Order: sequence, then structure tokens, then C-alpha cells
Amino acid sequence: MTSQYRGAAPTPGWFSGAGPRGTRPAPSGISTLALIARGVTLRGISAMDHRDAMPAYLREFGRAPREGALVYPYTRLTGIGQAPRALCELVAGRHLGAVLVEL
Repeated sequence: MTSQYRGAAPTPGWFSGAGPRGTRPAPSGISTLALIARGVTLRGISAMDHRDAMPAYLREFGRAPREGALVYPYTRLTGIGQAPRALCELVAGRHLGAVLVEL
């Protein structure tokens, strides 16, 4: 039986376990068993599949951060003495986004 519904769900790095070696992917409310049981098909996507959209993408994602419509998360730690802590916490996955050490 094939489902009549189609949809897309962005899950970058989720199934690959993206992250430093030895770490696990972030917990998710999505059950892999439920996906399989429901016959869900997942297909990867690449920017190379949509080269025609690149000019619009560059325009939009150049404008949005400048106007504050798109904000990148980061954690800022002050002082060179915080560099080891920053690296340990980054590798441990404690922070979302970039970890900056302000000198």
C-alpha cells in the first residue's frame, strides 16, 4: 500500500549523527521505528540540485542577516583563559551555533 500523501521535512545532519566523533545526535521527537513502520521514504537534497535558485538564495541570505531577520546563534566567552573551556563545551555539544572567545 502506497501513501497518497507527500511531504518534506528538513533534518540536516540528523540521521548522519553529525558532530564530533563519539558524540550522539541531539535528541529528537522523531522515532526511526515509526518512520519505517509507516513506510516513510527519505531522500537527501543538495544545493547542487537547485543551481538555478543560487542567485535568489545569495540575495536573500545576504539581506536577512543585515536586517536582523535571520540571526545566527552564538556563545561568547571572554578572555584567552576561557579558550580550553570553550573547546571542551563545543566538543561536548553544550552550545548551539558558534562559540567565540573574545580576547
